Amino acid sequence: VLFDLRTVSGGSAFLSDAAWTDAKVGWGEVARNYFLFDRNIQNLVLLTLGGQVFDKGLYAHSSARHVFPVDGKWKTFTATIGLQDGAADQGSAIFTVRGDGHEMYRSKMLRVGQRLDVKVNIAKVKELELLTEGGEGHNHNSWAIWAEAKVQR
Repeated sequence: VLFDLRTVSGGSAFLSDAAWTDAKVGWGEVARNYFLFDRNIQNLVLLTLGGQVFDKGLYAHSSARHVFPVDGKWKTFTATIGLQDGAADQGSAIFTVRGDGHEMYRSKMLRVGQRLDVKVNIAKVKELELLTEGGEGHNHNSWAIWAEAKVQR
């Protein structure tokens, strides 16, 4: 059962377990806590960055957009970002965090094998957007994931 981030009483919440108001990905279907691979081969693939498996996260093949209503009730957004292990070398992605339409974080262009830990102050933000885009004008192998994306009080 998905929960509403505006009414959660705990100190932190994973976005992959929360209700969003909008979600789209550039290839495949939106997915929570797994990476969508070719449905003809296998449906679920673990989220992996640099050999580390993550139980929680958002599949965000570029160009992707995930929107969450946070209603000014959370202080911090954190995540580990990167491209899913197995993407071809041509893959790249840029990750952006927006709060109420304003850019609050923008990563450098990442390639397979690169990852970053993100921490953004989202105090007073009503609507949180997570965006990914290909880094070189295309989305080929832009297998972006927001691993352990969560909000904290």
